[in-house]
Amino acid sequence: MKNSKINEKLGILLSRFWIAEKTYAEKKANNISERNEKRKSTDIELNSKQEEINQLQNHIFEQKEELHSLLIEDGIKIPSYPKFDEKSIKKDNVALDELNKEVNDIDRILVSTKDDLIELKSIRSDLSDRNRYLMIAIVILIMVTCFICVWVIIKLWPILPPRNGTESPTIPISTTEVINNPNPSITKPQVTEPVVIDSPTPTKTPVPSIYRCPDLSDVKLEIGARAEVQGGTVNLRYDPSIPIDWHENIKFQLKNGVKMTIIGGPKCAHDGTWWEVKTDSGLSGWIREFTSDRRLIMPVD
Repeated sequence: MKNSKINEKLGILLSRFWIAEKTYAEKKANNISERNEKRKSTDIELNSKQEEINQLQNHIFEQKEELHSLLIEDGIKIPSYPKFDEKSIKKDNVALDELNKEVNDIDRILVSTKDDLIELKSIRSDLSDRNRYLMIAIVILIMVTCFICVWVIIKLWPILPPRNGTESPTIPISTTEVINNPNPSITKPQVTEPVVIDSPTPTKTPVPSIYRCPDLSDVKLEIGARAEVQGGTVNLRYDPSIPIDWHENIKFQLKNGVKMTIIGGPKCAHDGTWWEVKTDSGLSGWIREFTSDRRLIMPVD
């Protein structure tokens, strides 16, 4: 539960961070597009002004050439402008000064545009850094999630039953297999004396190496081994489980000293190892090898 809540909070934080990053990037992109459009219009205006300046310079140059030719024709060595040409030249000079001012303004705009480009580059570098940090956070989150999954698998592996056949569903309720009836009103199954029937002994098969259970180190039985009930009456159940109604799947109750043969298993349920047995009287079912209190069945020669 704690891990799921942590993952949920991390997911919410990452989604909020992603939305904020996206909004910030969209705003910056809009500002950049506006600045680019402004720069384009400024470049167009600068080109038009430059053309006007060139035209005025050409006009002044033509006026000077015409004046110079007139002075040469009149034989005047010191150049002097006629009165009618001085006004036009002054107007051209005034217009040229205005154009120079506009050019200076355009230069200032270009300088500000360059500053904006520098700022844009810094913003892009910041965004790349944030994206890198975001990727690092995602990788760390994935690694933590994988570590948690591995930890959970390792913790749950001992209580998982082996995958060697069809298994009956079990309810994880820890209880001893020794008969202690919690409800006196429930009638215990009748204990009868078993009838001895000869049965062939199966081949002995050791516990599989892939088998896992918390009590594996204390397991002494194997398939084909002989065993007998020790220390009191033991329940023979239809499947390796203890339901909420503890007597629900009891098939028979075996007295102390009843002998049997291990014919199947092992299976891990309720943190204990269970064996499928067949008694000498012909009854078959599942018995837990031992509980936290005592051993229920012991191996015999």
